[in-house]
Amino acid sequence: MNTVMIIAPHHDDEVIGCGGSICLHKSKNDKVTIVFFTAGWSAIPWISDRQEAAKIIQEEAIAAGKILGVDKIIELNFEDRNLQNSQVILSPLVSTIRKVRPNIIYLPHPNDGDGEHRFVNAIAIEAIWISSSDYLPELGTKAPFAQLILGYEVWQPMSSYNLSVNITDQMERKLAAIKTYNSQLKQKNWQKGLLGLASFRGVTSSKGEYAEVFQVIKVNSQFLKM
Repeated sequence: MNTVMIIAPHHDDEVIGCGGSICLHKSKNDKVTIVFFTAGWSAIPWISDRQEAAKIIQEEAIAAGKILGVDKIIELNFEDRNLQNSQVILSPLVSTIRKVRPNIIYLPHPNDGDGEHRFVNAIAIEAIWISSSDYLPELGTKAPFAQLILGYEVWQPMSSYNLSVNITDQMERKLAAIKTYNSQLKQKNWQKGLLGLASFRGVTSSKGEYAEVFQVIKVNSQFLKM
């Protein structure tokens, strides 16, 4: 059984980027934790009360997680559109990684189209390294270094990838999960977007009708033999 962590800058990134793969992990009895960086209020701009807006999208994320079978959701609640102070952000993430101790980690790919996605990629890579080192012992016992780190796509499809996963049998659940994000569907047709991208990836990778693709950022060769 694997312990899987999905690092998501925003609520719904987990479904768009790797919702089908989450379902596959759960079919193998893997334990899946999602870590959301931002509180989420900026995703609902028509609600001026930030706490109310954040509550809505976080509840939508809980509903999506239930459909995907997620075991735990962790909200870091950093200020939306203000991910700049890496030191403030680094410590809570290191502490979280040391508590969860994942051996598989998903995070945004380094060239995604959203600036916060690129920031989260960079800070997460640093946090993963620190969490497995002797640095910052006050943040918990160091964790084993993740055996597999994968970059997923949301706003900017990857120009190249080195892992494709057939999610044809999981596509229905992925679509059901994105439907729980009513606030986001009011702004963009994510169902159509998910179908289009997954279909394209399925055709080009020859893995199935629908696929998700990933950039392998780090892999332990021994892990592949397990």
